[in-house]
Amino acid sequence: MAMPVLILGHSYIRRLDQMTNDFRLDCINFGLDGTRVQVYCYGLGGGTICPGPKSLQHKLTLLRDIHPKIVILQCGGNDLSRECDVNELARKIINFASLVMNAPSVQRVVIGQLLPRFSQRLRHSYNEDVVKLNLALEAMASKQDFLSFWHHRGFWANPRPLYARDTVHLNEVGMRKYYRSMKAAIVFHSRRM
Repeated sequence: MAMPVLILGHSYIRRLDQMTNDFRLDCINFGLDGTRVQVYCYGLGGGTICPGPKSLQHKLTLLRDIHPKIVILQCGGNDLSRECDVNELARKIINFASLVMNAPSVQRVVIGQLLPRFSQRLRHSYNEDVVKLNLALEAMASKQDFLSFWHHRGFWANPRPLYARDTVHLNEVGMRKYYRSMKAAIVFHSRRM
């Protein structure tokens, strides 16, 4: 039976889901053997950890429906654009990961590194806070046996060419790089199960 993996997060994951369901791109199920690993993506545009109409907490029923062994969370960017206390947000993300871990089937939760954004609508210190939040999440995750932090490589040195016109979302080249990073996270963690 294939090991179910759920990738849960904001609009990046919604776009990743569209990409992995496009037969023309040869990305179905991340190119992985569907008899060994079955990947499900659920992305909510504007999705947050904090309570509200777009809270990912409303999507925890997916855990009951899919029974994933691994859950990869890509979250926090929309919260960070609203909330300035980086350490408090890191604690909220870790608490959400703990909530996900309480699902009977889940054996590993992976938190994806937050990526920079370049929108003029964001406060000036947003990308500095992304770095601080990533450091805090990595430190907190290292203290939990069930939790891992995943670095998305190649998004920090000259990342602007990877972004769409809105300067928040990734363009096609950026999405391909993001896809490869997520695929590497799936392969790495599924081999350890």
